[in-house]
Amino acid sequence: MTILIANLGTSDLTVKLKVDDIIESGYLPIFEREEENIDRCQLTDAELELWQTRNQRIAECLCPELQVEASLHPKYFFSFREITRKIWEDYQPEDDPNGWGDRISPGRILGVIQTARTIFKVEKAYIFVTNQVTPQQPQGHHRDTYYLFPILAKWLAQKQVDIELIPWTIPADIAVNDINQLMRVYGEFFQTHFAVNHPHINDLVLISLKGGTGQMQTALQMQAFSSAIQKQIFIEPKLSVRHIFKGENSDCILTPRWYHLKTQKYQVIQQLLQRWDFDGVRVVIKNWSECLATLQNYDLKDIDNIGNMYRRLQKVEQGLNLAIAYFNLDNDYAKQQVNQSDDLKILSDYYPHPPGQENRRFPKLLNLYTQCCLLWQTDRIADFLTRMGSFYEETLHELIYALQGDKYFDRPEKRGNWILQTASLLDDNQRAAQKFYELEKASENWNLVNAINRGKCLVNQRWVRPLDDRKYGDRFVLPGRPTKLNFVHALLATQGNKPQLDAWEELVKAMASLDYWCVKRNKLIHGAKGISKERMMEVLEEDRQMILDSQKSRNFWVDFDIKNSIDSASFPDGFNKSGLTILAAMQILCEKAIVLMEVEPPPSLFFQDKITDYFHPFRQPYYLYSDIREWVQQLLNQDE
Repeated sequence: MTILIANLGTSDLTVKLKVDDIIESGYLPIFEREEENIDRCQLTDAELELWQTRNQRIAECLCPELQVEASLHPKYFFSFREITRKIWEDYQPEDDPNGWGDRISPGRILGVIQTARTIFKVEKAYIFVTNQVTPQQPQGHHRDTYYLFPILAKWLAQKQVDIELIPWTIPADIAVNDINQLMRVYGEFFQTHFAVNHPHINDLVLISLKGGTGQMQTALQMQAFSSAIQKQIFIEPKLSVRHIFKGENSDCILTPRWYHLKTQKYQVIQQLLQRWDFDGVRVVIKNWSECLATLQNYDLKDIDNIGNMYRRLQKVEQGLNLAIAYFNLDNDYAKQQVNQSDDLKILSDYYPHPPGQENRRFPKLLNLYTQCCLLWQTDRIADFLTRMGSFYEETLHELIYALQGDKYFDRPEKRGNWILQTASLLDDNQRAAQKFYELEKASENWNLVNAINRGKCLVNQRWVRPLDDRKYGDRFVLPGRPTKLNFVHALLATQGNKPQLDAWEELVKAMASLDYWCVKRNKLIHGAKGISKERMMEVLEEDRQMILDSQKSRNFWVDFDIKNSIDSASFPDGFNKSGLTILAAMQILCEKAIVLMEVEPPPSLFFQDKITDYFHPFRQPYYLYSDIREWVQQLLNQDE
């Protein structure tokens, strides 16, 4: 639905004069002031003289006919309000006995309405009118348009112009030259009445500023800009003297409010990008693109730049899709975006290879680590804890791949359970199998130990026979993080070099500091409890007090997962506590995992000079997100 909003002014009525009981053929306007930017081209000398003496003719011919007082000296002056009141009194009868329907023409606003009807199929228009009747001014203001509105409505109906006009009268106590008060009036119109009756912000709205005082025009424009209406086109009627004389429509220039919208959208986008909210930016971009797509259907001023901006937004949206795909760990969708857009080829060299391939410059664990950093910065702590647990698990998975331990597992193509083929492990690397058994036994992880004992797989305390389970045969499902950790440790202990073993020692300490938070994450998620940075600190202190209390009473129940992990727990960042913080532990984990995987830190398209900060939790670059954000910003900031 398209709607027109316009101010009504004194230039919106022209009339044929009656001289010696003869109706003249030409029209004259009834505004006494000099209008700016009026087209006087191609006027004959007689027409130019008629234009220059128009106020004299209104005062000497029309005013006496209507019995309206007029001043003739020192300049010609008359009341527009009184003239329109008298015309309306005479024109109001249904049969129009005095023929005013043929003697008047709406003037400049007729061009606005006809353009709105012809091009945009507008059926409804809100018209702002003035009626400044106050105790101090009981007759109203001489330029009031109160009576012009019913004249306009009847004339359009007579001429079968099918449009519903809705008057919006500015309160009488509001001076129409008081910009502050007018801002409130127009603001209330957009925020209350218009927003309630036209809730679809994607409706196209046409706005005509001409008419009314300069302050009315400014207030309408500024409040339209500030409204939630996305698709706005300003209709600017060009006043032509020749058109006025003939009672013809004014030609109109259609100017979309796209450049101001661009500035407004940029501000929102920058705020969202600062919070790494690529999905929020995509919503804004889609909405903006839809607006520009609509505008491209019309012959508008600056249409070429609108088209260029639209095409640029399509590129931006693909870049945002890429970032969102990475954030959702959806490599397939990310690859689709790259393949569908030549403009994203600049980023395609940085695309993360699937797990298990040799050249893995962007392993999944680095993505998860980066997301944790961003989620922490933006206070999305529940999401942070979820991603932190995934990061912890993925680190172990990547290390199994890096140490070629995945060949001992019977796993589907899509990652699921880690199912160890004990026969394969024992045949290929008995030392690793023995170390794995010893570590599990020392850690009191009894699943594997009990399975080995049941199958009588030990000879002189050495694991030499594969499992022989009725249901699973020689296979064993690694049950969780501690067992996976021991498996990686066993691989490193039997095949790792000195730098790898040193890195592993630091990595294990960092992992131990995160164990507590992985346990709490599960309890918080399954208990549907909220969490924040401040609450994390409170939870840690409460659990430490619980452990102390449990030592004083045998009957005190204690959560052994908490008890076994809390002594090594890292602190939430930002609380000035001595000891390892959560993000610092994750940084160590990521750095050391990269060393163990023998993978070089990835390059950066726009932040290569800051590559030494790659793993720092509070400095760019952040995985591909920094490059994509910078690419989007540069694309949006290109000059038209």
